[in-house]
Amino acid sequence: MTLIIIGLGLWCFAHLIPSLFIPLKKTLIAKAGENAYAGLVATLIVSGIVLIVLGWRGSTPVHLYVPPYGLRHATYSLMLLSFFLFASANYNSRLKSLLRHPMLLGLLSWSVAHLLSNGETRSIVLFGTLAAWALIEIVLINRRDKDWQKPEVVPLKKEIKALLGSVFFLAIMIFLHKYYTGMPLVVW
Repeated sequence: MTLIIIGLGLWCFAHLIPSLFIPLKKTLIAKAGENAYAGLVATLIVSGIVLIVLGWRGSTPVHLYVPPYGLRHATYSLMLLSFFLFASANYNSRLKSLLRHPMLLGLLSWSVAHLLSNGETRSIVLFGTLAAWALIEIVLINRRDKDWQKPEVVPLKKEIKALLGSVFFLAIMIFLHKYYTGMPLVVW
């Protein structure tokens, strides 16, 4: 569990530098340059992810609550929403013209979905921290950037492709879930 917490600390710190530690960012860029700064942040993020994965695999889950089986439908719905939000964040979508932070809202949706289906300590620490970080990041970015320029709306055809891609990606992730987490979601 310690590795998960350290990994989350690295992840959160690296992502909060541009919105919370602005003087530190300016100092690092001034002393080392933009590329070195970007490399440092990328190293912190990748190191955080590696520690989270190692911590996850090395920790024994302790169940604090058993989620009702019926919540799996809500979980799948929230996961589809999160993949659609992730996709919409990468182009000028209709959703991006309504929501300022689709990527962070996608992470929030993804975290809540996993909290609905997992009641053990490592899930609560991981997904609870990521949900809290996403909310804090939204507030900090809004405070830092103030005005928001909404992107132009794209044709509906592009939105439908993103939704279909999200459904396809969700199906793949459900099928492969047992291979990258050790927890099968579908039993054949």
